[in-house]
Amino acid sequence: MKVLFVVGHWLFVFFNKQQTTKEQITNNKAFMPIIDALLVITLALLVGVLIRGSTKNRQQQLEESFNRQQLEDAFYQLLQEQGSCISLIQLTAAARVDVQQARQYLERQVQLFAAVPEVDADGDTFYRFPKLHKRFSVDKST
Repeated sequence: MKVLFVVGHWLFVFFNKQQTTKEQITNNKAFMPIIDALLVITLALLVGVLIRGSTKNRQQQLEESFNRQQLEDAFYQLLQEQGSCISLIQLTAAARVDVQQARQYLERQVQLFAAVPEVDADGDTFYRFPKLHKRFSVDKST
């Protein structure tokens, strides 16, 4: 509110080209619409910034959630298809996400599952994860 008063005071002095006191400004009825206009403009700008920021955050959250799900799906599919060996390029291509996101995800999975890094004959790095074992369901009806 102090900022509005200072700006309003500056405008009043600029347009009237005379020195005024704080009491004269607040008692001047013609000056109040300027303060009201400044207040309305400031509030409108603040609301606009808040709405725009929350929309961007929501879109960003949705995109990150979608990419995380893509990585999860691709990771477990590759574990089954590739005999528990996954490289960064395989995960990135299968999930169709940014390389940096795939790298962060793969590094996190390597730590969680204590995967072992290996290098093949071509010099490509891949990670050997513990093997997935399918559970056999026991039919208890017989």
